[in-house]
Amino acid sequence: MGIRGAELLETAFVDTMVHRERFFDWWRSWERDPKSARPPSQVPRNFRTRAGCRAPFEVGEASWELRVAAIAVDGDEMIAWPSTLASGPNL
Repeated sequence: MGIRGAELLETAFVDTMVHRERFFDWWRSWERDPKSARPPSQVPRNFRTRAGCRAPFEVGEASWELRVAAIAVDGDEMIAWPSTLASGPNL
């Protein structure tokens, strides 16, 4: 299994609600943080990611890779984004 979230740096079609469930704990943590921006009430139903460049490098003995990706809305359909504080995954 790779690093969680790294798939967002690859070329892919993403269903926003599947993404919400996969990273539910991250979204909930963000919504709980008093310094965070207020969550949106609506979001695009889908989005696409497109892998950009990769730059491998080393720090001491550890190998790392810096990646860049573009994210774009796919279509114009908007859906409600329920607060993670009032619900659980799969709701």
